[in-house]
Amino acid sequence: MKKRTLLLAVLAVILVMSSSIGSAVAYFTTYAKARGGYVIHLGGRTEITEEWLQGEKVVRITNVPNSENDKGKYPVFVRARAFYDSTLAISYSSVPEGAWKADGEVWYYQTALFAGDTSEALKIRVVAKEGEKFKAGETADVVVVYESVPAVFKADGSPDLATAWETGDIKVINP
Repeated sequence: MKKRTLLLAVLAVILVMSSSIGSAVAYFTTYAKARGGYVIHLGGRTEITEEWLQGEKVVRITNVPNSENDKGKYPVFVRARAFYDSTLAISYSSVPEGAWKADGEVWYYQTALFAGDTSEALKIRVVAKEGEKFKAGETADVVVVYESVPAVFKADGSPDLATAWETGDIKVINP
């Protein structure tokens, strides 16, 4: 009787222990390694070009085509904003006038950029705040951040910037 009880106890322990083996085996069989990769392009990409010319930062944004036959695909709207040191003041100008329009501190390019197109210049002039002067050799940091969204057009073919920026997927441009 004593051997039978001991045998049943051992079998019960084995049964309990074996019930968790399935999940342990499942854990080890679901692990896998992968090597290599493939880049997937899901649309156009934009690039910013900035240059300093006589105290002005001149900004242009290009909608870069993915391939030679990409012309006309993936039109986008772009906007830009400058961030700068609090000891500075800046002023914007659009060349030609009206190509860029301001909404607060954010400047919107007024036409869609199709693949291969480059925006007109947005000029950002750095000046000292009122009552202050620049010292010889002093530098100024002005960081321009820009975004793009897929272009949206009205039924008559005119650009619909408001709808695009309200409903569009805002993308971070600098990956």
